[in-house]
Amino acid sequence: MTAPSRVLVCTLLGSLLVSMEGVSTSAAATSLSRFSHHFHAVGHDIVVDPAVRRFTAKVIAVGKPEDDGRIYAFKVEPVGPGMGLPVAKELKGWRLTMLSGQRFLSVFEVADNDASDIVIARTKDGLNGLASGDVLIIESISPQTEMPAT
Repeated sequence: MTAPSRVLVCTLLGSLLVSMEGVSTSAAATSLSRFSHHFHAVGHDIVVDPAVRRFTAKVIAVGKPEDDGRIYAFKVEPVGPGMGLPVAKELKGWRLTMLSGQRFLSVFEVADNDASDIVIARTKDGLNGLASGDVLIIESISPQTEMPAT
């Protein structure tokens, strides 16, 4: 079991025990503090707004290069619990961030989409380097949105 999985399991078990046994929150925190040296900080380093709509996906096919030699389109399948395919044009203007692969942490703007095809706005490099199996997230925020300093 990985460290993040252990943290999640311990947190859930602790919450369950507190709710089942009626143990006070401070008593539960005291008993958990004895084990805190085994935990590692994980997760987002910024505040994640739960109201921001998101679509997580995996690339299943990369589009053909355009006349300028750059790739701007690809096909996806949803990844994650409860994730379904978006409707046509739903993602237009949203920020796309690559979470794996050669283009890791590259940010693009979605220019168009249908259920499983995504097209990004034209950029200097396009999506060249994108590969089948790469993972991405598309969020309902502007691609120009600055990330808060950590």
